[in-house]
Amino acid sequence: RELDDFTYVVSHDLKEPLISIEGYSKILLADYREVLHEDGHELLTSITHSCTRMKNLINELLALSRVGRLRESMTPVSTNGVIKEILDDLEYTIKQRNVCVERADNLPTVLGNRVHLVVLFRNLIVNGIKFNKSDRPVIKIDWREADSMYRFSISDNGIGIEPGYFDKIFVIFHRLRSDLRYDGTGAGLTIVKKIVETHGGKIWLDSTIGKGTTFYFTLPKS
Repeated sequence: RELDDFTYVVSHDLKEPLISIEGYSKILLADYREVLHEDGHELLTSITHSCTRMKNLINELLALSRVGRLRESMTPVSTNGVIKEILDDLEYTIKQRNVCVERADNLPTVLGNRVHLVVLFRNLIVNGIKFNKSDRPVIKIDWREADSMYRFSISDNGIGIEPGYFDKIFVIFHRLRSDLRYDGTGAGLTIVKKIVETHGGKIWLDSTIGKGTTFYFTLPKS
């Protein structure tokens, strides 16, 4: 609890000097463009990009701390409604990437925090699209009963993950892909795992390199 409180406060404080560094760098680029050499342009551009990345890292850290801080009462949440909202938001990306989304009928209602569940499902769906070299990315969303829980699965036909990294992908800021084609901070799956565990569930995966990945997770019945 103390660590969460500390993270919440420090995350805000850390962003202030970054905003200043980024702002002054942009001013230098705009006002002194004619007198700066090419190397100067590159260095200042690199500074602004590094500031942006650092702010994103801090935002992810803040989001992670909020998962532990927010203790709103659990309410019945329609996962069908959650998925519809996410797919509506991703409509442009889905069309641009030629994504096929296959979803099970009658997705169930769970007991949870709706805001957190949107973050959970969105992260896994977006990852399935992002880490995918296929001309026709396929995302499959399914579920089944599992005693007092529902077990959900989100599958893709993407690049896959080596078995030796199954545990490491949930470690904060640990990125398996440093390739610039795959943007992100490496905190997404850490947040996903914490959300699932906050709801009393578990998350695991199965993956084959070059064929795709399936994430499984459980959420309580309403």
